[in-house]
Amino acid sequence: MVAAALALGLVQFAPAAADPNIPANEKIRMFVGQDSDTLSDYKRDVLNGTNTPQPGGVTLYTNLVLGGTPAPLAGMNGPVNWGSGTVDFNRTLSEFPGASLAVGLYLSDATAGCGNQPLRAIIGRTDADLVQGNLVAQYRAKVDEMITKFKSYNREVFLRIGYEYDGPWNCYNADFYKQAFRYIKGRINALGANKIATVWQSAAWPLDEHTGNPEWGYVVTAPNHFDMWYPGDDVVDWVGMSAFYGSTYNRYQWACKAPSISPRALQDRVLSFARGHGKKVMISEAAPQGFTTGSKTSSCIFAKNPQPVSGQTIVDTWFNDLFSYVTANRDVIRAVAYINTNWDAQTQWQCNGAPAGQPGCANGYWGDSRVQADPTVKARWIAELRKAQYVNGTDGTPPPTTTTTTTTTTPPPTSGRQLLVGQSNTAAWQDLTGATRTDPAGGSVYYGVRDGGFAGQSGSSSHLAYADFLAARGKQIQVGISWKDYPPAWNGDPNTHLQASRQATADIAAGRYDNQFTALTNYINAHRGSTFLLRLDYEVSSAFHCANGTDCITYRNAFRKLVQLIDSRTGGGANVKYVYHPVRGEFDKLYPGDDVVDQVGLSIFNQDLCQPFWENGTPYWNGEQNTANRTCLGYYDAIVNGNRNAIRHEYPVDQNVLRMMWWAQQHGKKIILSEVGVQRMSGSLDGSGRQSDADYKAFIDRLGTLLNYRGPIPNGVIDGRQTSFLGTGYDLSQVIGSVVFIDLDWRYGFDGKIGANPPFGFPSTSGWFVNSLVSQYPQGKAALCGVLANGFSTRCA
Repeated sequence: MVAAALALGLVQFAPAAADPNIPANEKIRMFVGQDSDTLSDYKRDVLNGTNTPQPGGVTLYTNLVLGGTPAPLAGMNGPVNWGSGTVDFNRTLSEFPGASLAVGLYLSDATAGCGNQPLRAIIGRTDADLVQGNLVAQYRAKVDEMITKFKSYNREVFLRIGYEYDGPWNCYNADFYKQAFRYIKGRINALGANKIATVWQSAAWPLDEHTGNPEWGYVVTAPNHFDMWYPGDDVVDWVGMSAFYGSTYNRYQWACKAPSISPRALQDRVLSFARGHGKKVMISEAAPQGFTTGSKTSSCIFAKNPQPVSGQTIVDTWFNDLFSYVTANRDVIRAVAYINTNWDAQTQWQCNGAPAGQPGCANGYWGDSRVQADPTVKARWIAELRKAQYVNGTDGTPPPTTTTTTTTTTPPPTSGRQLLVGQSNTAAWQDLTGATRTDPAGGSVYYGVRDGGFAGQSGSSSHLAYADFLAARGKQIQVGISWKDYPPAWNGDPNTHLQASRQATADIAAGRYDNQFTALTNYINAHRGSTFLLRLDYEVSSAFHCANGTDCITYRNAFRKLVQLIDSRTGGGANVKYVYHPVRGEFDKLYPGDDVVDQVGLSIFNQDLCQPFWENGTPYWNGEQNTANRTCLGYYDAIVNGNRNAIRHEYPVDQNVLRMMWWAQQHGKKIILSEVGVQRMSGSLDGSGRQSDADYKAFIDRLGTLLNYRGPIPNGVIDGRQTSFLGTGYDLSQVIGSVVFIDLDWRYGFDGKIGANPPFGFPSTSGWFVNSLVSQYPQGKAALCGVLANGFSTRCA
């Protein structure tokens, strides 16, 4: 009988609807919830008497659990309150007549022993407790009653079946859950309720729970976590997730506890899963947990300890982070549900200061997330909803002005991977765009702390001229801010170079060179239409940036100091991003912190892709000198005959690169390949300095492999600990967000060929002595166009 019941999970339905309540015109539907009292207050305090756009939807909850309080389908047949506000479907739907309806369907018997009785009954098992009470028939009748009621509303319904399925507090069994999801979807189809879209919502809870029983499905860092819970493409219309914290999680909300994975990294995994299955994403629950907009405080969510903050701090920390994330991923995020609730006023969510999970604070600390409780928060919220990207938004409505007199133009949002062209001069841009007929997202220049200006600030081919070229087109501008190459107080003696760079790092941290950044901040302020990606020095290392080569607090302090300095002078707007760009083997050692780093930079040259680097007559390799495979050897772990063993593996790229990508993913950071360049691979060059077209193509092909890497990660030391990676199911294909491709004739130096007859910048035996202009390599150009066709916003014509 058990086998017959489990067979239900194999029933296949027709493919999910082609348009399961997806908003037209690529808009995003914003929901507000999550109880009728909250929604009535929102209508009174935010909507009435104003031109604030109506929400695209409203959120309510109901249940399907027999034998408890409240009764099944709570709120659908009359008002009910179980300690988290009144739920009254009829009242709310009458107050918001044009809104879609999101419904959280509770299916857990967590308060009655976690027997999964509702799920078991819905899927029709013949367990004794179900037979005795005739529960299968009762539950299935309630399923049909619920669907029929939803159908009668004659509006779009987003049904979040067993929402937060992987939240340990719900104690769902993954197999029962998947089968129940499939049964409910089957009844939706059978009853012709074609306005009901199913939402499969992860809690995105960033803590590994019950690690001793991974089969329960609560180890979120497991590569197969989402696969364990997925009911199938044919029954899931939307992928959902909760998002109560993002990239700023450790400033306040998680300041007293470390997650197993950064919340943003886990959210990125949800988006990646959805993209892989062709589904749109609904952020099904979002609120600034731990903040109170009314009393203006913040606290760690695990231990109530409110500290004063301003409304602007709440906006900067949480709302801007969420809105930016939604905009950056609007190719897949097409619905967001905000919880506009005074949690402190609802008994279910109140916390008396006891530790989270203990009596008096059973559900942790929540606070007050009502946007109308603070004028700054309210203004930011309304400005966001007015944007044309949202359902009911209006095009061209500006956000409320601030006290500053500076006119700010926000750079247009982008989607897909970004291609930038390096480096240093417009000739690189012209060569690449002329050869590929592309329109890149930006370019790359350098700024010297020693001189307090852009490098090469004389002549039409200077870095400043290239920056002007990019800014005039509203392009992204990556700026490599350098002090290690030419430290401010260095006398040029090679023997004192390291010490001079270390001293410069300490001096920057102490504010001694603040004036050297004036030209940079003035330039940013004058070009608000461009996004500036600021590398606070590049290829940073313990040798050049840490006191005595070991104490890296000096670099971390310098990075944080510069963020504070530049933000204070530019307003810290959306057009300034900070890039932490370490050498590949020390990515964890100098990290300044999630709260000040926007992206992680990485250089990719020949040996990083396990390609040969020819120098002074010798080909150097990173790994075995195997010209056929061009791989790097390493080990990952696997279970062999019940034992954990290290497995030898030939990796296509440098081991440190893969570990760094995984590490960035755990921190919720996108990687920008800040320098990607083809170096010399052999001693054979033609009269124009060109090497083999096949070698150039091999580099580009391997770059494509890196961008879309899925597979094992090599064991190694991360954050000072030996780290072993089990299995081969790691997906790093969404980690790299941008690529800066250096299109130069390297023979003339790191700025390429400037002027009609410049001298060579390198000796003919150097690994840099090679013409790497993409226009000179037909196979290489075709390979690059192939890479761009796979997920980039920039593509060849």
